[in-house]
Amino acid sequence: MTQIYNFFFNNKLSNSAKYIYAFFFGSIFVLCFPPYSFWPLIFPSIAYLFLASYLSTSAKESFFIGWFFGLAFFILGLYWIFNSFIIRSDIFIYLIPFCLIILASFLALFIGFISFLNYKFKKRILFSIIYFSVFWTLSEILRSYLFTGFPWNLIAHTWVNFTNILQICSIFGVYGLTFLTILFVLSVSVFFLKRELFQ
Repeated sequence: MTQIYNFFFNNKLSNSAKYIYAFFFGSIFVLCFPPYSFWPLIFPSIAYLFLASYLSTSAKESFFIGWFFGLAFFILGLYWIFNSFIIRSDIFIYLIPFCLIILASFLALFIGFISFLNYKFKKRILFSIIYFSVFWTLSEILRSYLFTGFPWNLIAHTWVNFTNILQICSIFGVYGLTFLTILFVLSVSVFFLKRELFQ
């Protein structure tokens, strides 16, 4: 685990390499959601975003790590929206890449600000994990209501095949399940990757 940590969080990595890794982990994060529902990938995906922004050398770098993560996540996760463009493909098909990139770029701002805040409010690792969980939850709430809302691919949706876990929503709501999921995922992931951070 230490070798994995040192590979992805090496101080000698360039900003470009960090952004490429962020884009990669944002891409595989999509596979956690239906119709794939390969939920174990949430551990490396969220752990990378948290640690990369936590260990960033600047607020700007941390923001773009989140933005590139979100860009990949939303480009690949929202492809279905543009099936409607194919109905009049002779007219609208050329608009698909432009609309997809614009929408994904905008939604990626929400994740960019999560990683930005993670850097700005950096504390001891346990407190930062709690803060990050709060930031992500608030981001989902904002995304669900701002500009009429777009509550798609919320973290809680990764548990769609686990009805017992989904019962948490009856008590804490879908955003409560998001918070608890991020808190659990990061606590486990960071502990196994670099338990020294908890000391």
